[in-house]
Amino acid sequence: MKGAHQKTGSSLLPKLDQCIAANLKNEQFGVDQLASEIGMSRSNLYRKLKALENKNISQYIREFRLKEARRLLLETELNTGEIAHEVGFGSVSYFSRSFSEFYGYSPSKARSYQMKDSENISKNTFRIKSRFIWVRDSTIILIMALLTLYSY
Repeated sequence: MKGAHQKTGSSLLPKLDQCIAANLKNEQFGVDQLASEIGMSRSNLYRKLKALENKNISQYIREFRLKEARRLLLETELNTGEIAHEVGFGSVSYFSRSFSEFYGYSPSKARSYQMKDSENISKNTFRIKSRFIWVRDSTIILIMALLTLYSY
């Protein structure tokens, strides 16, 4: 059963992405239209997407739009307002707020943060590894101390 679920999931996400991309500029495109174009009920699509991505449908659409917006910011000279329109946000302020919440910086700073993102990934990976090593070493010391106490 799990294999069948993975097969469905692996074909569902590209279909969703293709459908959203085809309707990217349409700010009215939402959950009902996506479910209809995919050929699923809204509730069935919600359940499948929640199981695959742990996101609701609106969140998935919004994040797809924001990822496309970031790509456009990095690859084109379009300004923030133009990009907001290109990815289906009717309000530039809502677009900017959503982008900032998702990426941690404003769309206007995306071009300057392009290089910093790759540096931050390396730093965060190092921090996570360091914390893991500290926890692992602390656990070993604690176990050794408990074994020493109980052996007497």
